[in-house]
Amino acid sequence: MLSFNTPSALAIGRRGGRLAVLDLESSRVYEEALPADVDLAEVGVEGVEVRGHIALASFSTNIVKAVAVDGEAYTLDSRGLVKLKRAKVSLKNIKMREFGPWDDAYNKALLILKGESALVLGASRAGALLHLSFAGSDKAHIDAALRAVEELRKFGDVSITCSCRLGPMPLEILAKNKNEYILAKIYMNIASDYGQKALVIRGSGGNISKRFTGPLAELNKYIAEVF
Repeated sequence: MLSFNTPSALAIGRRGGRLAVLDLESSRVYEEALPADVDLAEVGVEGVEVRGHIALASFSTNIVKAVAVDGEAYTLDSRGLVKLKRAKVSLKNIKMREFGPWDDAYNKALLILKGESALVLGASRAGALLHLSFAGSDKAHIDAALRAVEELRKFGDVSITCSCRLGPMPLEILAKNKNEYILAKIYMNIASDYGQKALVIRGSGGNISKRFTGPLAELNKYIAEVF
């Protein structure tokens, strides 16, 4: 996990075969091992244009924005798998804090895909700090999340949150119907001890009436059990 003082603007991509994050405020580049077999655009600045796979900015508490620059990326939310808005980004945009048209990325799972592999990026805030986390995931986890969203829509209004600062990168899919809820949790980091596990809870207020935990492959079965 990388942490940055805010306001912060970042370009995320690669340098050579490594994951690279360019801090556009300080011009410092941070490099880490790439945890997934995906193709990333080169990060840098050409003249006044910012280069990278995606750009990300945070300038106020609980506000994180992202935009695709030289590559495709997606968010995983209650609408399903949604392509991140794509736009040119200049140093002037960064200086003038012109982030309004960018997509909301606070506590969301940002995904870069290639075949069966996926890179998950998560951005969160803690006080004045922006935290940026990365993990390797796969199509099976994404498909499991999408199926869970589809099933939970039958119960009520669905929202998705990624607890990005936690190592397993849990994706919490919450469906609410009046004062009742169903929560399904998937751990997107396939390298973690929880990577192949899932959790489903049904509750009302502060009381839990049903709880199932076990293999990710059984997620839809657990959801059916709590309906």
